[in-house]
Amino acid sequence: MKNNLNTFLSLIKPKILITTIIIIFLASLYGVLTIDLLHSNLYKHILFSLSNTFYIMMIILLIVINIISLSYDFKSNSIITKYKSYKEYTLNLLKINIIYIIIVLLISFILTIFSSLYAVNFKIEIIPFLYNLTNLEYLLFYFSRMIIYLILLSIIIFYINITFGNIITLIFTSLISISLFINNNKIIDSIIKIPIIITSYFKLNNFISFKLEVIASIIMLIILILIIYLLKYICIKKRLDINQD
Repeated sequence: MKNNLNTFLSLIKPKILITTIIIIFLASLYGVLTIDLLHSNLYKHILFSLSNTFYIMMIILLIVINIISLSYDFKSNSIITKYKSYKEYTLNLLKINIIYIIIVLLISFILTIFSSLYAVNFKIEIIPFLYNLTNLEYLLFYFSRMIIYLILLSIIIFYINITFGNIITLIFTSLISISLFINNNKIIDSIIKIPIIITSYFKLNNFISFKLEVIASIIMLIILILIIYLLKYICIKKRLDINQD
């Protein structure tokens, strides 16, 4: 664990870290400034900031930059030779990527809280929001789902990158980013109508009940996990084919 942490810290470049913080701050600030005055409560402010299209695009961009940069650094610095096998190398690379995503999200969340506190003049009020839930309760649900989905999405992008290369990775993430602009204002009142695009769950949807939104979220979670296992299988198979050749 200590070696993994040291490896991770050695790969962090001060300029990239500072740039990351600045981008996250601007994304958080943009979300705060574009919210109308009706969302004057702190928790609503945070929620609408996190679900802002520009904010989500910046987070996805940071994920992609980190994965491509990390993969390049590992290969260029011959760090792979320090591991007993390609599997061990891949798992450690994946762990470092997940740590980075968690750090980015924590910094992001902290900056969003502070910018939202300033925007609402430090007014903190827990009030009813959706599905008989308070704004705080729904925010905790939303942020938990966001963390899980972004980590899983980063794993998917990671496997795409090490299996198919940078070009396919950029094409995939471009499609993901474009999907953020697909608006779905229809009321979702059945499982048949639930969104099947992951970016839909980073925005606020019109589910008829909280139960349905939870079910939809679980279905999307299963889909993401299945995609990860499929990509992992393809990655291993491709690696074995290369070794056989």
